[in-house]
Amino acid sequence: MSRGKLILFTTLMVVIVAAAALWARNNMYYETVESRIPPSVEAQRNRFLAAERLLATQDIAIERKISRSLFNNLNNFEDQALWVFDPSNIKIREEMDQLLNWVENGGHLILQIRRLPRTDSELLYTQLKSRGIELVLSRDEQYPDNRTSEVSIPIAEAKGRSILVELHHRQVFKTELNARLQVGDNAIGSRLLQVGVGDGFITLLSDNTAFSNYGIESGDNAYLLLWLLNANPKLSTLAIMEDLSDTPGLFRTLFSTFTLTVLTLLAVVAAYLVKASTRHGPVLQEPAPGGKNLISHLRARGFFLARQRKLDPMLLPVRTAATHALSRKRGVRRVKTSTQTLDTKAYELAAKLADCTPEQAEKALNGELSSSRELVDSGVILHRIIHAQTHASSAVSKERTTNQGTATS
Repeated sequence: MSRGKLILFTTLMVVIVAAAALWARNNMYYETVESRIPPSVEAQRNRFLAAERLLATQDIAIERKISRSLFNNLNNFEDQALWVFDPSNIKIREEMDQLLNWVENGGHLILQIRRLPRTDSELLYTQLKSRGIELVLSRDEQYPDNRTSEVSIPIAEAKGRSILVELHHRQVFKTELNARLQVGDNAIGSRLLQVGVGDGFITLLSDNTAFSNYGIESGDNAYLLLWLLNANPKLSTLAIMEDLSDTPGLFRTLFSTFTLTVLTLLAVVAAYLVKASTRHGPVLQEPAPGGKNLISHLRARGFFLARQRKLDPMLLPVRTAATHALSRKRGVRRVKTSTQTLDTKAYELAAKLADCTPEQAEKALNGELSSSRELVDSGVILHRIIHAQTHASSAVSKERTTNQGTATS
């Protein structure tokens, strides 16, 4: 091929390629296809793997706590921060008080505030309010159905450093004493609030994805995590309480949550048992008739009758028996049953038989009883009088039997 034909052929090919490129540009549709590499198995099991590796560069380890025993070991958390994912796991006031006291002594508590409180008296928010951190429910005037909540720090109560961090659109760090944290699906604005409480810090975080494997890459979240933990220069461990495997005992939970109600219920039950014992009689079963005596009678029925103020009728048969015993001791054959016939000598004899004073003997035989204690004391004295006369009669009978036997011999 001659030189001229070669130049012509080359020029023609360039024109054809250019025309094809121009046609393709005007007629072809370009589509971008992105393929995402799934996370590793380790990252799937640990959603804070990236944060864990970041903190490892700062010599800060991450531990997971799954037992309630950690509340009793907070004194060992001097160089640790505790991140509580679900504050509703803290079910009793004692545990919340232990946490907040630990914070006041220099601890760093991170609370995940992910929802509005179900009730105004929910444990977490009532305890935070006592530390000057108050959650206030509010409504958007333009959109009344969109509920948000704000955690506010009053200026007079704020101590140490406070920070308000905007985690939407862009990262904005600013320090405010009267800061507010909005919580809820429709909330806009701040997502993190940190305030000093005593010698420690409480951090309220409403964005639960900020430090996850996906969220830590966004904006300045990685730096924000380091800034939070830098509150304690000696920090060595970040303890995460994501979920607890055990729950406190039922009575402990009820007593902590409904203290006044439980105490009132116990008082009512105790009052009912005392009242029921006087209405329905004794709890102890009475002994068989053949084995009854004064003391067993008092044990079985005495306290019941004493509460019913029926002391004298219960002791009347015993007084009558004691009066008969005294009369026989004095040699009187026919005796009136009324104790009013006893004289001073009878009371002195009764005191000698019962080993007591004449006044005590008179009280037992003819006095008015006003308490269960007097009932028992009088019963013992009367029982001694009856027993002394019975023993003397038995001795006389034995002596007569012996004399009759001797005479017969």
